[in-house]
Amino acid sequence: MVYISNEKINEVISKASIFDIISSYLHLIKKGRNYLAVCPFHNDSNPSLTVSPEKKIYTCFSCKASGNVINFVKEYEHVDFLTALKTVCEKSNIDLEELKDFSQPIKDKESEMIFELNSQANDIFKTTLFSNLGQEALKYLKSRNIDIEEIKKFEIGFASDKTNLVQKLLDKSYSSLDIEKANLGIITDTYTKDYFSNRIIFPIKDENNRVIGFSGRSFTKDNDPKYLNTKENKVFKKSHLAYNISSALKISRTLKKIIVLEGFMDVISLSRIDINNTIALMGTSLSNYHINLFKKNNLDVLLFLDGDDPGIQANIKIAHQLLKEKINVLVIDNQTKYDPDELVNNQPEYLKQIIDKPIHPINYLIEKLWNKVDANDPNQIEHFIKKVLNFIVDLNNDILIENTINKLTSLTNISEQTIKNNLIELKKQLRINNSNNNQTVKVFKTTNQNNQINQNNKQTNIKKSTDFIKKEYINAEQRIFVSLLISDQFIDKIQANVEKMIHADIKHATINLINLYKKKIYQGNDINKAFDLLKEYNLTGFNEKQEQIINNSLMTKIKIRESEIDDAFNKLDLYHKNAEILNLKKMLVESKNKTERVQIWNGIDTLKNKKKKR
Repeated sequence: MVYISNEKINEVISKASIFDIISSYLHLIKKGRNYLAVCPFHNDSNPSLTVSPEKKIYTCFSCKASGNVINFVKEYEHVDFLTALKTVCEKSNIDLEELKDFSQPIKDKESEMIFELNSQANDIFKTTLFSNLGQEALKYLKSRNIDIEEIKKFEIGFASDKTNLVQKLLDKSYSSLDIEKANLGIITDTYTKDYFSNRIIFPIKDENNRVIGFSGRSFTKDNDPKYLNTKENKVFKKSHLAYNISSALKISRTLKKIIVLEGFMDVISLSRIDINNTIALMGTSLSNYHINLFKKNNLDVLLFLDGDDPGIQANIKIAHQLLKEKINVLVIDNQTKYDPDELVNNQPEYLKQIIDKPIHPINYLIEKLWNKVDANDPNQIEHFIKKVLNFIVDLNNDILIENTINKLTSLTNISEQTIKNNLIELKKQLRINNSNNNQTVKVFKTTNQNNQINQNNKQTNIKKSTDFIKKEYINAEQRIFVSLLISDQFIDKIQANVEKMIHADIKHATINLINLYKKKIYQGNDINKAFDLLKEYNLTGFNEKQEQIINNSLMTKIKIRESEIDDAFNKLDLYHKNAEILNLKKMLVESKNKTERVQIWNGIDTLKNKKKKR
């Protein structure tokens, strides 16, 4: 066990410069003997965090966060005390003998093994690109104006059909089971097969610069799909993708803003013109992970997606999500059909102009919609006004709402009072919907209460997987599934989070129902038809749940709101955290190594803290 005396800790606090360390995370403004900063621990707009180099403390007068330099790093980085202490020592060049054998807490053995395998695979892919096998891939990258320096900076690699990645990993004594868990290949008694073949490889990293997975791009005509990503596993989650995040965060924290792009080619191209505070969503939806990332780091967001219709719609949708979360957001208005990567090469002056002059989302929305309106057609004008009002109706921002009404009046010549009346009607409808949704919550609560009364009779069924699987997790999964039976209103959110579902039968039913919507075979609100279609997939074990859902008529006759879907996925998140804690506790019992036991305890403590913050 690592033991460090209070005397040693106080010595570190005394030697470390609280100004230097906090300024590496936040922009500090000198005021007298102290410094001010926007507080990262609450939704701060004006600098309310005071840093005192003389007293060696920081204090926020709004949220009351305070402490010494170690406390700051601990809270900002969301790490345990020893990890924060080590970070302070490293940043301050303080040699603390007691920390020599200390390493950061492990998540669990499976995650650590996947990170290790990904790192090994990344090295092999990079080496292959510069071998004889990678010459055609290098030519392609050169044709996209990506030079050797950029290849090395972004660690771009190549997976040839002759790379034999799986065999190379086996030769390094990694197990076939671990390789398959990392989704790097398939291994049987008679053959091995790499997951990526004849693709240019882009490593995807997390905030801590660890490779969580890969995206492989085809560059030949006969190799579909165009992009192939690592399958979801313990560390690779589609809802957590943010290409270039580890590099972008360092610069974004200084600039206090981050640019959100579509693809990794856009990130690489913009770095060519010294714009490095960029991440790419890689075709995924904006998730709670991204929103929390922006909030945690107190970042303004600049949206810079493609200039085509899907890009415009994505800009509008994401901007609305961010405004609801009270995150400052502007849109870089790309009025061409080029993506950012193409603009760097074809219209660099125009690119600089639009990046320097981003516009507010409401102005962006009005401009894009108004361009398609026939000003002589009252129906089109009415439809236009309703679309704009729907964008602002659930935003708690009186100034923005008044400003928008003024713009609409000026643009359409419709009176301010008429537009306000329309907004009032929309708000009434929103309140009615919310009221109905509140009733839905009560129905589910009542169902849960009834289930609680009967809990003793159902104890055996509830304990099917592990001791802590409870009825609420089954209800959460059914609630998600039922919302899809009714409509595809939340299909994007469900598709992004479906892997969180615990039971394979209802998860596969949900995935298949999503596919039926996508293929336009099922349009919603026809439960019998949905179940008939799902029977074709031979979903083992789903029949019992089907009967349960059909019999629960309350669930299929009421509207489910988005917050209930969020709550359901939050419950499933809780399940996975509990599973991780249980796994760590088992490891703790088995471990005989003192240092490892401290690391495992820290891991358990970190997970418990995350549960408390939900």
